Amino acid sequence: MKKEKILVVDDLPDVRATISGLLSDAGYDVRSTSNRSDALRLLRMDQFGAAILDIRLDETDEDNREGLLLMHEIKKDYPRIAIVILTGYADVKVVREALQPDQEGNIAAFGFLEKTELDQLNDYVARAMAHTMVNSSSSTRNLIEQGENERVEFKSSICWDYKTRSADKSIKSAIAKAIVGFLNSKGGTLFIGVADNGTVTGIEKDLEILPKKNQDGFQLELTNIISLHIGVEYLSNIHSRFEIINNRTVCIVSIEKSPTPVFLKNDDNKLWVRASNSTRYLGVKAAMNYIETNWKKTL
Repeated sequence: MKKEKILVVDDLPDVRATISGLLSDAGYDVRSTSNRSDALRLLRMDQFGAAILDIRLDETDEDNREGLLLMHEIKKDYPRIAIVILTGYADVKVVREALQPDQEGNIAAFGFLEKTELDQLNDYVARAMAHTMVNSSSSTRNLIEQGENERVEFKSSICWDYKTRSADKSIKSAIAKAIVGFLNSKGGTLFIGVADNGTVTGIEKDLEILPKKNQDGFQLELTNIISLHIGVEYLSNIHSRFEIINNRTVCIVSIEKSPTPVFLKNDDNKLWVRASNSTRYLGVKAAMNYIETNWKKTL
C-alpha cells in the first residue's frame, strides 16, 4: 500500500527531526524543509496528503508570518492537502488568523497544535486528512454539478476515445488547448474524467492503455502533454491532484493565469482564451487588443 506523504516545514532542525520521526514511525512518507520557498518547490514536485507548518519560519523574528503565508498558498493551490499549524508561541491573534474562515466559509488550516502537544500529532494528522478529504470531495462534486463555465472545463479522458473505444492522440491536443485557454484568461480548473454533461467517467480507461498504468503514469502523461504542446516553463502554473468521485478516479488540474501570453506550439501563433464555457482562439486584431489589455504591464 502506498504511504501517504506529509510535508513538514519548520526552521529548527531538531523540531523537524522529531516531527519527521514521529510521523515516519506511524507509517507516513515524510519530506521536510526549513523554509517557504523550498516547501513550494516540494509541493510542485510531489503529492502530499498533509502539511505540518510552523507559523514562524524564523524564530528570531517575532513579526515573521511566513508559515501563515505558506498556509494560504497551499490552501489556494492544493486544497486537498490537510494543514496543521504548529507553533511554540501562545499567540491568540495568530491562532485566530490561522482558523479564520474565508468569504465562502472555508478554513485554511484544520487546526492548531502546540509543540508541547506532539504526543497528539499522529492522531491529529489522521483526523485532519480525513476531514479534508471529505470536504474536498463534497466541494468537487458541487463544482461538477454546476457544469462548465468560464473557470471550469470537463474532459472525459486524456487519450481514450469513448466513441471509437480506442486511443486518440488528438485528445491530448484538446487537453493542451484547454490548459492554454485558462493560462491566457483568469485561470481555472480542468476536470479529466468528467464528460461534457457532467457524468463522471473516470480515468480508468486511460490507465489501461498508458505505459505506466497508475496515477504516477497519468501524471507523467499530463506533464509530457504540457511540455510538448505548451512548454516546461509553464509547469509551475499548473497543479494536478486525484480524487475518487462516484467510485471513479478524476484528475483535477488547477491552472493559474500566466504572467505572459501563452501559445500552443506548432499552432500558427493562435491565441487561445477561455470565453464563457468554451475555449476559442482570437483573430490577429482581437489577440493584439487582448494582450494589450491583459499583459501590457508585464510586456
